[in-house]
Amino acid sequence: MANPSVVDQLTRLKLRLLEKRLENEQENLEKMESSLPAARNRPQDMLQNALRQRKDLLQELREQHLLEELSQPPAPAGGTCHDHRAALPQVYEIPFPASQVEPPRIIQQTMPTQPATIIQQLPQPSPVITQIPPAQTFAAPRSGSIKEDMVEMMLMQNAQMHQVMMQNMMLKALPPAALAQLGGGSSALLQHPQQVGALNACFFARRGFQVDVYEAREDIRVSSFARGRSINLALSHRGRQALRAVGMEEQIVAKGIPMRARRIHTPSGKKYSIPYGKKNQYILSVDRANLNKELLTAAEKYSNTKLFFGHKLLGCNAELGTLSIRRSDQQTLEVSYDLIVGCDGAFSTVRKQFLRQTRFNYSHEYIPHGYMELTIPPKDGDFAMEPNYLHIWPRNTFMMIALPNMDKSFTCTLFMPFEEFEKLTTGEQVLGFFQTYFPDAIPLIGEQELKHDYFLLPAQAMISVKCSSYNLSSRCVLMGDAAHAVVPFYGQGMNAGFEDCLVFDELMDQFHNDFGACLPEFSRLRVPDDHAISDLAMYNYVEMREHVNSTWFIFRKHVDNLLHALMPSTIVPLYTMVTFTRIRYHEALQRWRWQTKVINRGLLVVGAAGLGGTYLLIKRLARNLNFCLEDLWGWPHHLRNIGNLPFGTRVV
Repeated sequence: MANPSVVDQLTRLKLRLLEKRLENEQENLEKMESSLPAARNRPQDMLQNALRQRKDLLQELREQHLLEELSQPPAPAGGTCHDHRAALPQVYEIPFPASQVEPPRIIQQTMPTQPATIIQQLPQPSPVITQIPPAQTFAAPRSGSIKEDMVEMMLMQNAQMHQVMMQNMMLKALPPAALAQLGGGSSALLQHPQQVGALNACFFARRGFQVDVYEAREDIRVSSFARGRSINLALSHRGRQALRAVGMEEQIVAKGIPMRARRIHTPSGKKYSIPYGKKNQYILSVDRANLNKELLTAAEKYSNTKLFFGHKLLGCNAELGTLSIRRSDQQTLEVSYDLIVGCDGAFSTVRKQFLRQTRFNYSHEYIPHGYMELTIPPKDGDFAMEPNYLHIWPRNTFMMIALPNMDKSFTCTLFMPFEEFEKLTTGEQVLGFFQTYFPDAIPLIGEQELKHDYFLLPAQAMISVKCSSYNLSSRCVLMGDAAHAVVPFYGQGMNAGFEDCLVFDELMDQFHNDFGACLPEFSRLRVPDDHAISDLAMYNYVEMREHVNSTWFIFRKHVDNLLHALMPSTIVPLYTMVTFTRIRYHEALQRWRWQTKVINRGLLVVGAAGLGGTYLLIKRLARNLNFCLEDLWGWPHHLRNIGNLPFGTRVV
């Protein structure tokens, strides 16, 4: 029989060794955890390090197991003696995996090098992780000895701890897109895909989210009649940056027409141009319907995106992430999502849910002007006017604009107070009105076409919407016109909506797809910017219809451009900041106000100095000629006295 004291000593020795080893492993685990944030940008390196750590730990455990077997008391020589090991309970052998462990296979969506072909090359969705070994459970046999059972339990806990540690390290080494799909995957819903919604679908689909897009109307790509506005859209720097991020910039730009300046048409028929910026700076005239179709097609090409047309949103619970939707067959659906993105326009149904919450600010304003659309057809197969301009007929209280189209026509939009529209009730009145205010446009549109087209549709209203904040908890957010509908006079409505998508995507990178962190920060950043562009759009209407007729306005434009050329980083024209940079809207507005104050004061000082200098120059010239202003004032009296003298009198 084995000496009980020897068994106790061996057991205590095993316990001390295991406790020491567990302490060391715990320290190593803490070190690895602390290094994870720095290595998060290197997922492949992290995964390889995790595999090496696992291999080393398994090798140490095997050595420990071998040492424990060798430490058992050897059996005495002779076959008649009892086996001392028989008195000890059999040590449970933990089924460790083989030394050469196959690394877990991770399937990621491979993005192509050329952004323009991202959508076509996107593979079919498949499970992100195909092999991560689950934590094994070990049955703990009872030996009858409490101390030896404790040794066995510690060995099993040690093995399980290694498995859990390796699984955590594998998960943390995965890219954010893979993490978003674990546990069933996060889903995003987008409402009413008019530009902003469809573009947002592309952004979320690229991140691996399952995206459902609902639209109350039918698919405009197959519809024979498209409702809604057809005002051409002006695509500028902010919108192009968002399109570039999803690989669609070249595709959209190829179907746009550059506009490098405003072309002003006076009542007398005279024309002059006001450049938007430098020679290489321009905005693009793009067709609204074509842009919608292109974006819908791009979103549909992602295999993890579904488009549902004829599905009307009835209600929304933003706190729970649930929606009530009525299909075209009048069936009602109740669906749930991890994130709801309301891009459903100025009359947003999603936003109505926000109105029920406290501390949600909302306002809307209809301006007293409406708009009506007319068409200038091509002339002899070519443009009837210069194509690379935004043509404006400013008439102080109203105006007409014309933007070029790819089919060589122009889309004209007449902006005017509603009471002026209501005064024109016959074709002859319309023709007389145009002869008075837009005489050069009549031969371009055509008399008969003008009389007919004016009465096709009534004048449409324009609304401006402001609200804050844009998110409700971490389950719902507003973007585009649902958050900030603006009047169209700065050409920034679509660009601001596209920038919403881009800013949110940048925040998703910053916060690693954490909706709880992204949504409040998105509201904090975008609310002041979108309110600023709303105010600027209102101001620009006054500038376009009235200020462009002012000599002072044109002079100030020249001064701004001159100072910008001399001090490009200090003085930047407002239009340049808004249209050709990504300077935040509210910062551009604040900077413009400061610049205006400084330049106006500078012009006042220069003007006063000029007047003073002119006076001193005249006075000096008069002194040199022995001629002063006082003598000039006395000459009329002197001449009158001479006229009263008799003829022939000599004047000395």
